[in-house]
Amino acid sequence: MRNILIEISAVNPDTKLINVVRLSAAHAKAEGVFLDGKVWVPAITGDPEHSISYWGDGRTQPLTVSYGQVDLILSRTLDNKHWGKLDFDGADATIWVGEMGVPFSAYRQTYAGKIGPFIEADSRTARFSLLGAEAQLNRELLDRTYAGTGGLEGPSAITGKLKPISFGECVNVEPVRFDTIKFIYQVNAYAATPINAVYSSALSLGAPATVATSYAALVALPLKPGEWASCPSAGMFRLGGDPGNAKITADIGTPMTATAIAGELVKRSGIVPARIASSFTTGTRLASLYKTENATIGDLVREYAFASSRLLITDSKGVLHLAPNNSTKAPR
Repeated sequence: MRNILIEISAVNPDTKLINVVRLSAAHAKAEGVFLDGKVWVPAITGDPEHSISYWGDGRTQPLTVSYGQVDLILSRTLDNKHWGKLDFDGADATIWVGEMGVPFSAYRQTYAGKIGPFIEADSRTARFSLLGAEAQLNRELLDRTYAGTGGLEGPSAITGKLKPISFGECVNVEPVRFDTIKFIYQVNAYAATPINAVYSSALSLGAPATVATSYAALVALPLKPGEWASCPSAGMFRLGGDPGNAKITADIGTPMTATAIAGELVKRSGIVPARIASSFTTGTRLASLYKTENATIGDLVREYAFASSRLLITDSKGVLHLAPNNSTKAPR
């Protein structure tokens, strides 16, 4: 008979400490409850059912996965009535399956990822959803705003404005107008970024007069009208005079592949490198990304994976991969 084991790192909202919850199948006997030197409460009444979708409108689409939900029973006998007081939402969970009676070492891990909130249907039953490791990608890309306190935080006029970010070699982007008095613009507030060219109403301003090594040095430069200088370390450039109503754009960055950009986006979500597979470094198609307005990291990762003919998938260990979505076999 099949058994399922789930280990959850829930949080006690009162103490803010991790409270590890371990479950097994409701039909489990002693050999399925006492495993690996631990006690697994026999409460699971419904196994999660996975479903995958990657086809629509007659063609492949970015992969979407539903990991299903876990149903369980609550009772004083099982001493699990207090679980509803724990914070399950966003907790890490691991699932193993095996045959009843075999040692824990013979169980196979089938899931590692986040879970949703603990929902009590009534006094005797509850459930929670499996969200996958990629649930951590469901956060906004831009998480920094200008404080308006001067220096790299900008003047008070841009207080609260989102700071820009860029990846790869971006062409003709419209920078954030950082300082209208000193004619300073920013294209990336998250990492050093070279400024390759600057345009005023689509006309090149030529080579920079100089490349400053710091923001302070950029501000102090004695630029003349028609000149410009860059500061790669701050992702900025400065004009020597008021551009008036001219539209200022720039070419920035260095070449990156779409898969490498997807990998950098995954890192920005907080997923540790050990859970990012080497497939994020194997692409060849070049791409770029420039953002001054927010977007969800997960949506962008799937978009850039798809641009490289890849699908974002997660394995049973919670490691993210970019899997090819086309066949490499020669036709017969």
